[in-house]
Amino acid sequence: MTVGTEQHSHPAVTVLWLSGWSFDDAAFTTLRGHLPAEWRHVPVRYEHADSPEQFYAMASTAAEACRRSAAGRLLIIGWSLGSLLALRIAADGLADGIVLLNGTARFVRPKGETELGWLDAYVRQMGTEIKHDRAAVELKFREALLTAQELENGCVQELPPAESWSTEALLAGLNVLRNEDCRGLLSTITLPALLIHGVEDTICPIGAALELQVRLPHARLITLEASGHAVCITRHQEASDEIRRWWHEWQAASDTAAI
Repeated sequence: MTVGTEQHSHPAVTVLWLSGWSFDDAAFTTLRGHLPAEWRHVPVRYEHADSPEQFYAMASTAAEACRRSAAGRLLIIGWSLGSLLALRIAADGLADGIVLLNGTARFVRPKGETELGWLDAYVRQMGTEIKHDRAAVELKFREALLTAQELENGCVQELPPAESWSTEALLAGLNVLRNEDCRGLLSTITLPALLIHGVEDTICPIGAALELQVRLPHARLITLEASGHAVCITRHQEASDEIRRWWHEWQAASDTAAI
């Protein structure tokens, strides 16, 4: 676990950051810079994870460490694959709030539910192709994150460089996406949840966010028009504004309820 550069003995909020498949923590750099200066940031780095179980173990261990070492409340922010881990952590009672960026409760879906996710065959094919030309797979995936307009605007240049994950981590991450199913946990997650989702997302379609909104007891959904799967990068200012506004509203409501 690596703690960010801002250190506070009693931070009001600690944020645990869980990135998406094939991306390191640099994906959150600009977004994080717009959040309150007093917030403490803890990225989880799973670039060298070698099994699906290790992804959750690393995230869970980091959340538990945050609970032990920091005062204040713990906010989990998960993007894409990281949203699945965030939901698991929330269901285990280790968070005070979650933000899911382009999130989903179940990435792989059967035929007839492609408005909610991908077919398992597509993900298995990615695993096969990684073993032959991982650079091509990562490039294709990065292009798929963006809308046609975002590509035309050069947003691909804003994405962190590829090849930060080991091949073993890429394959293990695909297995997380293939097998993790948090749908049965959603009704038990009673903490506040903010969902920020690009309407034109083709990786985790907007239907996945609508499902989360309906099944999480205290969820708010913010949709961003003309955006794809990388709102944390391409719409970082708007995303950070929504996070700040939502969190402060929940804190105010919580403080009022405690009086």
